[in-house]
Amino acid sequence: MIMKTKKLAFLIFMTVLVLFSARISLLIFSDLIHRRGGLPTGGPRDIFLAFPTPGSDLEFIQNHAEIRIPPSASEIHACIGCITQADTRVRFNLPPPDFVMFIKSTYCDRPFSPLNPCELHHEEQAPEWWQPGAAAVLAECVGGNSYIEQQILVDKTDKKSHIIYVLTLLDNYETPDE
Repeated sequence: MIMKTKKLAFLIFMTVLVLFSARISLLIFSDLIHRRGGLPTGGPRDIFLAFPTPGSDLEFIQNHAEIRIPPSASEIHACIGCITQADTRVRFNLPPPDFVMFIKSTYCDRPFSPLNPCELHHEEQAPEWWQPGAAAVLAECVGGNSYIEQQILVDKTDKKSHIIYVLTLLDNYETPDE
């Protein structure tokens, strides 16, 4: 009788554990699935905003790129699903004093390092506004977690306005590493 009670208790415990784990997994991925659910099935979505305008596509861009674009940004270009369903590219101009505030909203967790623009791989499918290789002074920071990789490139050629390039890649909804 004691053995049956232990088996029953163990089965109940395992059932609760599995259900709890499934619920946690759904909560973790629901935001990611929700964001990607907004991607048009017909192909990439290309967006241009002269300035960050509340109520526009700004929120859509920020959610897909997992960044916060400062109000002082201008000439915002974005392409969601440009080359693959899992990539988001954003380019915008930003006054140098607002750069630190922007970086805090990214996955960039290391210091920026200089990058030779000539060493950048040219992607034929990239949008025509995606031109980090044209920079004279370029710096890079890469960061992420188990389901996202983010590359931030900063074109510091113009001292009055930096050109920021953000490439965010999602891990196609696979189970994150633990």
